[in-house]
Amino acid sequence: MAVIPAIEELAADFEDLAPLGRIALALDKDLERIRTSNSNNVLEEGDKLIITTKNETVYVTGEGINSTASIYFDDDYDSYIDAVGWYTQYADESSMFVIHADGSASGCSDGLFFDSCQDIRKGDVIVV
Repeated sequence: MAVIPAIEELAADFEDLAPLGRIALALDKDLERIRTSNSNNVLEEGDKLIITTKNETVYVTGEGINSTASIYFDDDYDSYIDAVGWYTQYADESSMFVIHADGSASGCSDGLFFDSCQDIRKGDVIVV
């Protein structure tokens, strides 16, 4: 059967790929606390530590009518969606998520008593 050799060849190709990954960290300004915390990761040869500048915007991308950045105004995600013209006809509101400036991400789900997308912070990206 020709399928098995093709899968084996594909698996061999994957073994040669170098992983590309990111680690989301919330670092304390106190260096001594970093040394004693779980965030004290060991960098390996070739690793890069990129510290970005503070971002004062929230970016909406995906199925918003006008995907763009808005100045952060400490409000819920609906206000940012409203600022870009609301949802397109293709938007799937149940699949929205937020990529936070620290690299972590959270899904958006409407709950009976709370909404998980209420914690929009400076530098976040809302993906519709």
